[in-house]
Formats: sequence, C-alpha cells, structure tokens
Amino acid sequence: MKFSGNGKQPLILVAALVVIILGGGWSMWRTLRPEGAEGNQYPYRVLGAGVGEETVKLTRPSAPVVVIVAGGAGDPTAEKNAQLFSEALAKQGLKILATETIPLPDIAMAGSPGKKIPGHHYTRLIDKHAGAAAVISLAGYPAFSETSPAPDEAPKVPFIAVVLGGLDPEREGAELQKLLKAGMVRLAVTRRGDSVPTSSKGSALRAEFDQHYQLLTAAGK
Repeated sequence: MKFSGNGKQPLILVAALVVIILGGGWSMWRTLRPEGAEGNQYPYRVLGAGVGEETVKLTRPSAPVVVIVAGGAGDPTAEKNAQLFSEALAKQGLKILATETIPLPDIAMAGSPGKKIPGHHYTRLIDKHAGAAAVISLAGYPAFSETSPAPDEAPKVPFIAVVLGGLDPEREGAELQKLLKAGMVRLAVTRRGDSVPTSSKGSALRAEFDQHYQLLTAAGK
C-alpha cells in the first residue's frame, strides 16, 4: 500500500483501527453482560427464587435441572451471578445436575444479546440432558434459522427461558409466543418495565419477583 505525505500516517491509521476494534469489543461485552453486573447481584437471588418455585410446579420437588448461562468464563461477576441464581434454585428444592456455558460470540450471532441463544445450542443441550427434569436458560430463548433449525418436535424436557433484556412486544414478543405455543419453550420469564430488584430487608423474594418479572406461557393455556 502506498501512502503520500507524512510517514506517520500508517501508524495513525493502525492506531485508529485498534481503537475501533477495542471499542467494538468493549461495547459487545457491555451489552452481553448479565443484568445486575454493575454490583447489584440481588436480582439473581430474586430470579432464582421465583424461577425455582415455578420449576418445581412444572416438575417435582428435588428435580434435577440443568442451568444454561451466557459466557462468564474469566468474568468473576458473571460467574458469581450464575452461582447465586443456582443457589436460589437449590433453596427451592431443585438439584443442579449441570451448568452449561454458551460462549458470548455465539450469543452475539443470535442477534439479540441477553434474549436469545443459537438454535443449535438449544438442540444440542436438550439432547445431551434428555434425562433432566428441566433445562433453565439464564441466557434467553432459542433463535432458530436455516443454519440453526428447530427440532422436528417439541422436547419432552421442559425448557424455561429467562430473558434478561427488555422485549420488543411486536417482534420478539410474538416470536417468543410462537415458541411457547409450539412447546419449544414451556415457560418464559421476562422483565416488567426497566427496574430491577435491589436488596431490601423484610421483602419476600417471591413478592419482589412478582413485582419486577412476569411469567409467560402459551396463550390460552
């Protein structure tokens, strides 16, 4: 490549590219970080309490469940959030059979960080843990496509999707409802508004769950 003028131009261009790349990586990491990652880990206790109680209703006491999380390897805060969520599930009487991690770049490819996981990961993990009583995704619901197609039939293992990001009602809400009707997702948990729980003495976890989150099932069921 031939440059004219000041010989420092190539270095400036390289430096600019590095800044753009680093900025893009930081932006994606910030987008994909779990809710509450800025030090407020309390939402994961609340989520675990509510999701755990509902999972027991779908399955049975002492049921073995699999938890899916987004990334987290090397991120102490994300790992701690997943741990708190799992501990809260266990307090509701569930047994954590396994924890599965989906890499952040794969989730970014699904198109909606914090809401969706690639369809092929959904199928792989459902098949891998066919003996589980339920699979609980803390990383969202499956996004199926031509390259990540949906399985031929709904799995027998209930799939529970926790959606940490706000949903677009017309597009994403309708997409999630289709998955619920098809049985690909048995139960979904989404946020009510923009607020998240903050630790407060005297409040029951389930009451806070109902205040900040809502349960979605197939319409008419």
